[in-house]
Amino acid sequence: MFNRNKKRFAQFDWVLFIVTALLCVMGLVAVRSATYSDNPSMAPLVTQIIATILGFIAIAILQWVDIDYLRKLAIPIYLIILLLLIATRLFGFGMDQWGADSWLKLGPVIFQPSEFSKLGIIVFLAWLLERYKSKINKPTTIILIALTMAIPVFLILKQPDLGTAAVIIFFVAVMIFYADIHWGYILAAFVLALVAIPILYASLSGTQQDRILNFLDPFRDPRGSNYQILQGIVAIGSGQLSGRGYLQGTQTHFGFIPEQDTDYIFSVIAEEFGFIGGIFLIACYFILLFRMIMIARRAKDPFEGLLVIGIAAMIFIHVFENIGMTIGLMPVTGIPLPLISNGGTFQLLTLASIGIILSISTQRRPLDFSGADGSL
Repeated sequence: MFNRNKKRFAQFDWVLFIVTALLCVMGLVAVRSATYSDNPSMAPLVTQIIATILGFIAIAILQWVDIDYLRKLAIPIYLIILLLLIATRLFGFGMDQWGADSWLKLGPVIFQPSEFSKLGIIVFLAWLLERYKSKINKPTTIILIALTMAIPVFLILKQPDLGTAAVIIFFVAVMIFYADIHWGYILAAFVLALVAIPILYASLSGTQQDRILNFLDPFRDPRGSNYQILQGIVAIGSGQLSGRGYLQGTQTHFGFIPEQDTDYIFSVIAEEFGFIGGIFLIACYFILLFRMIMIARRAKDPFEGLLVIGIAAMIFIHVFENIGMTIGLMPVTGIPLPLISNGGTFQLLTLASIGIILSISTQRRPLDFSGADGSL
């Protein structure tokens, strides 16, 4: 599991690490502001700090982990994920408070298995795509991939958690595309998705249908189901160029923005730090994703490359959907903003995922005596 001989720590990606740390600091600052009025005791901030510290401990430990060992655990990880999702289906709670039975309680610990399932699915799919790399375009391989991915997505949809299911579908599609699947399959999947849209819409709950209708018509129900969207847009607009100042956001501190410490935390940042603060945050994410893509290109084998691409796709869709929904460009789905939103499970998952990428950045390549890499 731990193999220092396979590591070259001089290759550690400090840019990725520093940007990650900077985003975490920005997140803690934003969480404190978002919870300041209702929680002067700082309890939510303390919880987030603990999750962040545990995440950086995970990053440190993962630097010593041989990524080849992670490949060997792909199947057990997948089976554990299925067991957790089945347990969530049977014993999960949270419908009354968060709108989905997505949480499990083990003693004093409350966590969301669907969040951890994202990373587990990425690990398993990276292994599966590498294993069947030479047969990726055979129908039997496509069916195998579709079935193994459909099971966890189905269990998550039954919670119901459409946002997490959509995230998984997105990064699975990106990973399969990266694995060099034939364009014919991509076109067929696109047509199938178009055909399935009416069926999927009909199966959604009333609240989920309202979110789609509100996206199409932002002024449809301004005092009801569309209240959150409009208040978020007002907060972002009121920040103007440089913002109202830290802890000075009126939309934030008078409680006009629902879920402002989680789903709508970008509105808090834009209101208090303005256009400049919002653009700086987006620039940090751009650097984060760019460094990940560079590491994927240098990966020593397909498994590592697919692992990095999957994690990068997961973070990208979270950022795109979260910021998009706060400015009215995407439907509201309850997707948190990576390293920024309040939420211990997701914070730990994101930092552990970045820790795996940083570990891949230091993984030694096999010796090449052919001189093809220009080293001999």
